[in-house]
Amino acid sequence: MRKSHFLIIILMMLILSGCSSQTNKKTTTNQVKAATHKVINAPTKTWTFKQEVNSDQTKRHGVSKKINPSTETKENILRSWTTDNGQFTSAPIQYKQTSLTKWKQNFQKNYQPSYRKHIHYMKVKQINATLKKLGSDIKIDQLSDLIFLKASSGTLPLNQAFVAKGNKLYALTIEYYDTDQTITISRGQSFVNTNTKKSVEHVDTKQINGTWVAPETKTSANDSGKIMVKDGFLYQRRYDSIERSAVQDLSTYSTAELNQNTTYNTQKSEASRAGYQLNQKSIASGDSIGYLYIFVNSNKLVRIGQGQTTSYDKTNDSVSDADLSPDYLKIFNDNNSKEAVVSIVTVKSDEPVIDMSSSINYLTDPYAGQIVQ
Repeated sequence: MRKSHFLIIILMMLILSGCSSQTNKKTTTNQVKAATHKVINAPTKTWTFKQEVNSDQTKRHGVSKKINPSTETKENILRSWTTDNGQFTSAPIQYKQTSLTKWKQNFQKNYQPSYRKHIHYMKVKQINATLKKLGSDIKIDQLSDLIFLKASSGTLPLNQAFVAKGNKLYALTIEYYDTDQTITISRGQSFVNTNTKKSVEHVDTKQINGTWVAPETKTSANDSGKIMVKDGFLYQRRYDSIERSAVQDLSTYSTAELNQNTTYNTQKSEASRAGYQLNQKSIASGDSIGYLYIFVNSNKLVRIGQGQTTSYDKTNDSVSDADLSPDYLKIFNDNNSKEAVVSIVTVKSDEPVIDMSSSINYLTDPYAGQIVQ
């Protein structure tokens, strides 16, 4: 074989090897992107915070290679995302997807030209190191493998990009700036899909009317261990008072309304920590102390709050006059207006004292239970 022919064969092998390498890289990239799209393009999923990792950053050294777990934990941070058919929401803001190129362009527009030279972007190696520290086996080949977002109502992009796999969503810091002193910056967070928690049934609100008792409750003046449900309201006795709150059927709200509601998302995170789903199928309520009440089915109710979950069983389909007298009900029903509803009735030896609130919808209204008169 002539030497020139031998060289041609070697050259062709190198070319084919290079093409194979590019094909494998493209296949890997497509798998990462496909896995993310499979997750975020599904119907509503809510993601609650699990873990955050940080690094030190200085002007001279950029971002440290050392990645440390953050002190933030799921117990002391209320942060969540919702994905729904490709739409991202972190209540009350909705985000839409954008390309890496447009994402960078929009970021640049928000800074003076003289400051733009101080803006830097994480490298692929840094992103993969962050993912590994967060416990993920995902590896990207280029930044465009990630999902970039901007607020739907404006052009301001989010300083994070996303990748997902299975029941995990990862938010990764992409941009950072020169600084004159050592600071700690977030490298990324991981989130867990709460749809894997215990599901609840959608029950007819008429089926939950009755008396509910928590057998294991050590009764006190502030907690009788008994709840009365009647005609769309939850009643309970505390000291010399009867409190009531609205029982809310969340199926009457649209997905968009719930996803953008900060109060609902906070309650949903609390439910997730206790191992339960709060979603559009739920029938639930709240109270002035901050407890969340979820009707798991027509015979079981759970109260979530203050680090504990208490189970209630329905002991009777009706409410006795001894637990909720007709006189109390008449006060609750006859003293409402367009501006306020009766939330608490207190009866001692004198005339009853009535507390009015602008709302008793504890699942969706941040002002629920606040006394207005």
